Amino acid sequence: MKILSGHGHPKLAQRLALLLKSERVPTSLKQGSNGEFLLSLDAHKLRGQQVIIVQSLAKPVHNTLMEVFLLANAAKTAKADFITAVLPYYAYGRQDRPTKDSTGTTAELLPCLLAASGIDKS
Repeated sequence: MKILSGHGHPKLAQRLALLLKSERVPTSLKQGSNGEFLLSLDAHKLRGQQVIIVQSLAKPVHNTLMEVFLLANAAKTAKADFITAVLPYYAYGRQDRPTKDSTGTTAELLPCLLAASGIDKS
């Protein structure tokens, strides 16, 4: 089992790794001048592993959410066996009912996006 985290909860990820007697794989996330993120990690450590991603979807929500997508995609690309997301703060959780104009709910969309990025369970 391997633990990944973005910038949201590194202390929680480290504590979880200690409790589960597993390794926290270091990650590096850089932001380019155009705002795009570049993630780097030792992908070979994830092959065949159960991976837990620990990340809060706190402010700035879109940045932290993108971190989760990048971490999940990296684990999926590295051929992790199973990817779980632990999201201590779940942004968009209160948007669980359609608005007056009957648009979709973001609370329903977010799990779909997480699954598309490679997460098996959140």
